[in-house]
Amino acid sequence: MEDLRKLSDKEVEDFLKIYWKTDELTFYGIFEPNTKDADKYSGTMTRLRVPGSSVWLKYPFSDFGLVSMKIPANKKLDGKYYKFSCRVHPNYNNRCQLQILLNTLEEIDEGTYNVKPVHHESGPQSPLAYRFQLLEDEETGWGKGISQLLGVYKKRHDGSYYLDDIRKTDLTCLRTYPKTTFHVSPLPLKNPIEGLEEGQYCLFNWRFTFNVKVNPCDIEVDESKPIVFVNPKDLITELQKVDPSKFNDAPALPRQTDVCVLIYDLLHEANRYSGAPVDAQFYLTDKYLSFRHTGRPITAETILNLCGLGERNGQAQDNIMYHCRGLREFLSSNSRTIVVSNGFTVRFDNDNGKLNAVWLEKKDLPREIKISLARNKRFTETIILPFDKKTNTEQNNYKVGLHCVFEDVQNIAFFSNIGKVTVKIKGGKAKTLDRKDWIVSKEYKSFIPRESRLKLADKKETSIMFACRHKGNVLIGDDDSPVYSLIPTTSSFGFPFLMQLDVHVNKTNYTINHRDPWNKVYAEKAGRLFAQWITDLTHAAEFTPKSIYSIVPKFNECIEEHPEEQTFIKLFQFGFKSVILDDKNDKDNAKPKDKPRGKASEPSVADKPSKYSKPVRGKNTYVIDTNIFVNCPDIISKLKRSDNVILSAKVVDELDNLKYKMEDKDLRNVQMALKNINVAFDKPNVHMEMSDVSLLPRDFDRHNPDNNILSVVLRHKAENPILLTSDNGLQIKAKTLGINVIGLKEYLASGKRKKAE
Repeated sequence: MEDLRKLSDKEVEDFLKIYWKTDELTFYGIFEPNTKDADKYSGTMTRLRVPGSSVWLKYPFSDFGLVSMKIPANKKLDGKYYKFSCRVHPNYNNRCQLQILLNTLEEIDEGTYNVKPVHHESGPQSPLAYRFQLLEDEETGWGKGISQLLGVYKKRHDGSYYLDDIRKTDLTCLRTYPKTTFHVSPLPLKNPIEGLEEGQYCLFNWRFTFNVKVNPCDIEVDESKPIVFVNPKDLITELQKVDPSKFNDAPALPRQTDVCVLIYDLLHEANRYSGAPVDAQFYLTDKYLSFRHTGRPITAETILNLCGLGERNGQAQDNIMYHCRGLREFLSSNSRTIVVSNGFTVRFDNDNGKLNAVWLEKKDLPREIKISLARNKRFTETIILPFDKKTNTEQNNYKVGLHCVFEDVQNIAFFSNIGKVTVKIKGGKAKTLDRKDWIVSKEYKSFIPRESRLKLADKKETSIMFACRHKGNVLIGDDDSPVYSLIPTTSSFGFPFLMQLDVHVNKTNYTINHRDPWNKVYAEKAGRLFAQWITDLTHAAEFTPKSIYSIVPKFNECIEEHPEEQTFIKLFQFGFKSVILDDKNDKDNAKPKDKPRGKASEPSVADKPSKYSKPVRGKNTYVIDTNIFVNCPDIISKLKRSDNVILSAKVVDELDNLKYKMEDKDLRNVQMALKNINVAFDKPNVHMEMSDVSLLPRDFDRHNPDNNILSVVLRHKAENPILLTSDNGLQIKAKTLGINVIGLKEYLASGKRKKAE
């Protein structure tokens, strides 16, 4: 009842129509005359019912019982059965109180009052039925069989619970609502589900919400009815019955023949866990290869997605490991792989690149595998690849691959969530590689320009990682380190650190292709992001400044020692120095003019930027907030052509959602802003970037849209960016982090002053 008091009269009226399953507040009723106090009221209209219904109306969520209304004394009624309309006339005690419209009273006979409903196939008979029909539509909706749905039980960082990966009982994934772009998942829960663990599927009932104007089909979990755990065995059994035409989310992958890549695929599977450092183990016998780890176990949700009934797990990622698709790549390149995890055992059969999951019982496993599982209970997931008994070729290939990948610990340096890897080949000694002496950067992301993106299958984002050995608080360089593009390449630039690059490599000799136009663009980006890593290391103060600057390459010597790589080295140097020079100019401009400049001891990439509230002359980098576009749709055209404009993807997402909420002028502004952004997107100085919440301070909410925009600004902090926003809260956060901010009015006013000058 408290929730109803927060609604407007119109929203209460919409709710009552849904609750009573009627299109209009028009009812049938029985008039009972008042024989005692006729001077106060002539009688009472009672036993109200929706025309054609046999149920008497009751007020929702109240103890008032049946709906009834008193007729004023000046309105005399002679009949017994009436049809009439009502309006919502709430009082303090009853938010759903109805008032009869006396001018609509129409006398009817008893037969009309008691008439049964006639169902027609031409259309729904109530708003509730209409909404349900939208969902059941076979072409634009979800189809039949949606009275109950499946969902994965999950928990957020703030302690709240929700259901994700919503599906029909036939395992069809429900991504969006009919005729909208609104996502079905996640569905929040008010209370935790007793007896259910995170990651498990459950069967639940649902109901429509009051969000009719924005999304008529919006649903929520009906927690008043039981939410039941679904056994993974039942899901996998149901998977065998699914129509093959529905397996269209994950296209068949080409068979990978390089066993080194497949070994990295398995490591990538263990690296998905971001908790305590993961221990991994490879064990090779003449009968099978087993891989175990202590990280995140496979779940029923992962199995469905691996088999092609989802879009998130097992897909190619838009990052530096895009070559590696993890477990799905490994399963698609081998036949009859067994996965033991999370209390169940599943065999994945490979049918021309398509995966089929088959439930197994542990008793059906070979004796040797059962003994091995019993001895290694601390591992959360075990992946077993049985070898063909007729030939030992596969075993020999994996033997060579294990020796190659685990020759040096630096080959696994970029798996930041893995602590130790143990490799044992039957008949030999076990070898353990420990990553404790390596410092690995975060994944630095960068947006790909439109002209380069068209050559990369519309790949929108790229990234790079750096790594270096350390001893205590001292970084130790290694000049002979190869360059990595998932696995070691044969290229080396002579840099005293490792790089994990998203570059194109020649398939014949696995060298970096210097003629590739994308590699040239990427080389400069790599230099700029390396400067950012040096900055982050300096601010973190975990290592001595001398050792940090010792890993900055001596570019002339690198070119002399590796002349075949001079194209990439020079472009990398150009990107690195461009950040250094920009930072130096910023610091020089901040110094008082009458103060003599001292000799710079070491090249500093970025200090904390000075705070100012208006743009300076020259080239600036702007990050624009959503509210600026709403108030000034053509803001990009008002900036200088020499200025860089960085758009957060969250801003476009917010503008796109505002289309359904704004009205009149604001709606036109939002539509115009999206149009202007689309036009400006082709300009070389306008870029879009994804948020990186790992850059935010610990106390900042990772799910807050403003903080997502703020993370884009933090990524370019070395460039001294300007955040253009009128949001006071966002301005306070930005100033706290040393970021330059300016409001819309102030910026436009500064532009007018410059024109006047």
